[in-house]
Amino acid sequence: MDSSEWDTSALWDISDTCGHDGVPDPPWSCVAYAVHNFKNLYLAMRAFRDTSMDDSCEVFFGVDDDLSCSWPLSDTVEGLNRISNQGIWLTRWCLQDSLSPWYDAGLSDFAFSCCKGYITLEWKIPLLNQCYDPPDPSDIGPQYVFVCVTMGCVGDEIGGFLSYYDQSRGFLGWWPRDAIAEDMPGYYG
Repeated sequence: MDSSEWDTSALWDISDTCGHDGVPDPPWSCVAYAVHNFKNLYLAMRAFRDTSMDDSCEVFFGVDDDLSCSWPLSDTVEGLNRISNQGIWLTRWCLQDSLSPWYDAGLSDFAFSCCKGYITLEWKIPLLNQCYDPPDPSDIGPQYVFVCVTMGCVGDEIGGFLSYYDQSRGFLGWWPRDAIAEDMPGYYG
């Protein structure tokens, strides 16, 4: 997306002001953007305090597709994702009693850059409409989001978690701030 398309997106401060790594960051030092159409959810982050891609940095995001605040007993779409500036998108299923190992998400629609003196990441999450032609659950994973675009259909709100981690600086972003860990959807916003 170009910069004008991000102008109309939702913007919020995800700075780790609580210091989940022991070092609080100032407000508005890490921000997130979100915009969607009926096919994709587009997300972006700017980590203003991370000024180099020389070391490893990662974004973690969790998705609770139905905003139930808990992981399901059996499902293949709710869980965690991890994108690194090393060109890797990993994902893991989360169930009430277990977490799967991290595995390759099979998606590559993301890009890190450092062209303005700070790290920026943009990525695209495919939206799957559960009301029309739901996909075979064995073919999908937490790197997709189930949605519903018709009134009265369950699934049109999701819960989410975002964090940004830099190898040399620690967590620079963590949202919601009161989330204890990325795998606890009861704290998702």
